[in-house]
Amino acid sequence: IQYAGADGVVSSFFLWKPESEQKTVYWNELDFEKLGMCKMQLNLINGMPGPKGHEEHVDLSQICTAFHTYAFEWTPDYVAWSVDGVEVRRETGWNVEEFNLNAGNGLQLRLNVWPGDSNFGGTFSEDDLPVYQYIDWIRYSSYSGPGSFHWEWQEDFSSGSMPSGWYGGGWGSPLGF
Repeated sequence: IQYAGADGVVSSFFLWKPESEQKTVYWNELDFEKLGMCKMQLNLINGMPGPKGHEEHVDLSQICTAFHTYAFEWTPDYVAWSVDGVEVRRETGWNVEEFNLNAGNGLQLRLNVWPGDSNFGGTFSEDDLPVYQYIDWIRYSSYSGPGSFHWEWQEDFSSGSMPSGWYGGGWGSPLGF
């Protein structure tokens, strides 16, 4: 992924439990979220009602000017965030246990770009548009036991159109833009 590079534009790759935004549904979300002028925030968000954020900012270079490989490892014991094969955050303990108890049938993989504001995302200006988030490929591997993952599928986005089973969203920004 190469994230969209304008201030005020939120650009992300995340795992999301559908309907988490509803007060009667337990919120489950894991994020790689680019904010501001290409700063990375990693989130484990959960709770009911949610969201209860457990954010961590990490210092990563060139996230908006070069491709990098971003990975979540979500297991019964930990959640880890890695960039280019290097672990940059690990969450363990009660927070992961609670997250796992409420994940249901799993989470959806999502990618998005949306305008933020000075409270979240930076100072958005329409003069910076258009901006783009580039995705070269996405791979999914299932957890198969301690230290082990089983490759399930990979999408290389080589067809020039939306891959079968993938959907484009048409909703507005969470901030009402």
